[in-house]
Amino acid sequence: MARGQQSRFDKEDAQDSQWNPRELISRFKQRGWLFNGHSQQTRYLFHVPADLKRRFVQALGRQLETRLQRTEEPEAYRDEQKLILEDIWQFLHYLQGQEVILTADHVMYKRSLQQILERFNVREEPVGKTAWRFGYGRMFREYPNRFSFIYDYCFFNDLITEHNQVLALTEKGQAQVNEGRREDPRQVYRFWSRLYRGPIPNLMSLVHWLHHLGGTWVTAASIKSALEPLIRPFYYDTPESIMDQRIIQMMMHLGLLRVGEDDLFGRVIQVTRLGASIIEGTYVSEEERIVIPFDNPGRR
Repeated sequence: MARGQQSRFDKEDAQDSQWNPRELISRFKQRGWLFNGHSQQTRYLFHVPADLKRRFVQALGRQLETRLQRTEEPEAYRDEQKLILEDIWQFLHYLQGQEVILTADHVMYKRSLQQILERFNVREEPVGKTAWRFGYGRMFREYPNRFSFIYDYCFFNDLITEHNQVLALTEKGQAQVNEGRREDPRQVYRFWSRLYRGPIPNLMSLVHWLHHLGGTWVTAASIKSALEPLIRPFYYDTPESIMDQRIIQMMMHLGLLRVGEDDLFGRVIQVTRLGASIIEGTYVSEEERIVIPFDNPGRR
């Protein structure tokens, strides 16, 4: 029922009181597109036949391919590969040697934040006090996008703790620094998908299509033209900003995409070998998601 409801993208459709996802499910069953089991244990479990899935992917893939503009490899491109793994370790290593005091809102003071950001391979500027901020996660209001993600990753994976307004390593985090152990890129990707799929319910589908369509260099404008119609707005995020900032930019930070500039076509992207292996080899179920309330999205 929820999947059927999510399939309605147009505002007019969403307000159509005559439309019912139950009818959609019923029609799919009548056409042989959807089956449910016959036993007591499986009667409420539905699945799409594998051959129909393949045909649908092929048909939609051909349709999306017609919108793409392929290019040659650009002279220069940005490829972060495993830099986020190194910067997670740098963050933890900093906490090993420093007592980091937090404000009453559990936010680092500017001096500590600046020292951490200066250690990173990928530099970001601290968030300005008057800046409008919107994003996904616990700390996006206070920290720049990439570091906000790193902080949340460490917090939710029990590597850091916020106790009595002090940010410190947990025993698990301390052991990781002592061993010089870096994170598994698949686990970082899995966390990103769990954190971002709440605001972007079909995130895994979009990642699949980026992988399918981005095996060779392709213009960002053409791939956005193909995929943005599959994205719903979320609060202040438009399909364009979701595609640019939440998906393409974050996939680049995760080492899944490389991004370059072409003299003729502008921004171009390609899935990395690491990205292809992670996307193909990592399954994230629908139930795996981190739900964070959006009662007050953004800050001035």
